[in-house]
Amino acid sequence: MTSAVTAYPAATPDEALAHFSARLEFETDCWDVHDALSRDIADVVLLDVRDPALFAQNPVNGTVSLAAWDAVHCLLDWPALQRHQQRCGPSGLPGPTG
Repeated sequence: MTSAVTAYPAATPDEALAHFSARLEFETDCWDVHDALSRDIADVVLLDVRDPALFAQNPVNGTVSLAAWDAVHCLLDWPALQRHQQRCGPSGLPGPTG
């Protein structure tokens, strides 16, 4: 009897490289996100999906509250998100306009 772990043979090194390289097209590493946010690199949008009250109490720098921004516009209209951040600041919460 085999478990689900050993039911399939291990990938070859070339297959593993292709698999993990392709994953980077769909996922990112949490350290890479942390590094970008800590260095104020604004080439990524990180949505905070917590309850708006929790977000307001403890916002994570560089994130946008999903409740404060329509996710569809966020994903489909990058210039609109940049205007939103200029208007509301990086927290995504309403603030002074500028």
